[in-house]
Amino acid sequence: MTREEALEWFKDRKEMNLDDKCQQAEDMAIKALEQEPSSSEKPNKWIPVRERLPEDKQAVLVWCPQYKNIYCAYLEKEQWWIFGAFVQIVPNEVIAWMPLPEPYRAESEEV
Repeated sequence: MTREEALEWFKDRKEMNLDDKCQQAEDMAIKALEQEPSSSEKPNKWIPVRERLPEDKQAVLVWCPQYKNIYCAYLEKEQWWIFGAFVQIVPNEVIAWMPLPEPYRAESEEV
């Protein structure tokens, strides 16, 4: 079920005149679903390499299914390189990547 389908389901149930507690719970669910970004708006979404690649030398997270592992890596001249104690070639096939998340900011640093 998608977010949009769940929202529609809860909204359809509002017409059923449920008891107060059920109605309150459903209102809370609707509010939470409405505030959640849709899957197309989520910033940390895996992008299959067959769809597109990141820019050269852009640090990203990559998924390597052979070892079921995520690496911080970059692409340079069609070769993936892992960041670590030293830079090395990715030892297996990369099938998807995503941009790095925003860096942590303490509440006192927030604008």
